[in-house]
Amino acid sequence: MSEKEELIFMQTRLVRLASREWHLPIDEIFIIFGKADVLGYIEKCYGIFHCEGDDAVLEDITEFLQRNGVPISTRMLPAFCEKQKNMAVETISKERIDYTIDLLITMAVEELAEDTGKSPKEILPEFYSSKTGRALYDEQTRLWCNGPSYIAELYMNELSKRKI
Repeated sequence: MSEKEELIFMQTRLVRLASREWHLPIDEIFIIFGKADVLGYIEKCYGIFHCEGDDAVLEDITEFLQRNGVPISTRMLPAFCEKQKNMAVETISKERIDYTIDLLITMAVEELAEDTGKSPKEILPEFYSSKTGRALYDEQTRLWCNGPSYIAELYMNELSKRKI
């Protein structure tokens, strides 16, 4: 993976992680991230961030948002799991699927950036908020079982239908 792809992959993982940890939909994460250009911050700090774990980077992003006066949300609540016994099996399975989806999004966004001439930083929030982006995380669609080129093409078809 190129450094550019690794950067998009990191941004993708951190968006999903923030959504999960802060209990907010991805659309709201992009609104919050946009107020302080967090995607730009991740790009600027990539040299340091790629040596740290995602949890540490998310903690740094949280502090960055606080320093910039951007509230995350009062809706954030601690996670609660009733079935702690089965949690490890479900978490591993979900984490593997999420990792796969993150990688697919990274490759699709990179392909879209090359095809459209837009920056991945611009495409990533648009992609996440699209029907295609949301369908990737819907396990019932199983869209994540397809390749990045198919997903990029599906997204481009969605965009062309919006313009009609």
